[in-house]
Amino acid sequence: MTDVPISDVPARDDGPDPADRRFPRRKRVKLQRDFQRVYAFRARAYNPRVAICCAPTEENAPARLGLSVSKKVGNACARNRWKRLVREAFRLLGSEIPQGYDFVAIPQKGVAPPDFDVVMSDLRDLTKRAVKKARRNLDALNSPKTLPSETPSLETLPSAEKTPSLENENEANP
Repeated sequence: MTDVPISDVPARDDGPDPADRRFPRRKRVKLQRDFQRVYAFRARAYNPRVAICCAPTEENAPARLGLSVSKKVGNACARNRWKRLVREAFRLLGSEIPQGYDFVAIPQKGVAPPDFDVVMSDLRDLTKRAVKKARRNLDALNSPKTLPSETPSLETLPSAEKTPSLENENEANP
């Protein structure tokens, strides 16, 4: 072995600090109540490989990702591969994914994990479609239930002759 001084060994340049390449906790959906809230909001987008559900959170909150990978997807190796692919695609697409939403990715059963580029394009497309549905759902929730033109008038209400009064009912049942 040659004695090379440490100062002469070139430093490895692996890019950014490894801590910067991780998927941070603040961008993960971890709690069961958060998963249930996302499922209950019913804003979903599908393709043959994966389904994405989303629900709004606080406006300035970072987009968060949850994964629901069933055993029906495949063995442990396939399930973990799906999770790694989706997590990494979500991390790299950070600026393209709308902020202020929680997303849950659900790989379809029996589909082998595709190439990374396919997962990236699927995630990009499906998150945008799911957010569009979520905004539509929010607009429907925030819109008034009846429009002023649909407000019932006295003519459309049932007449007193058709509806039995309480006095007649009490007289019939002493």
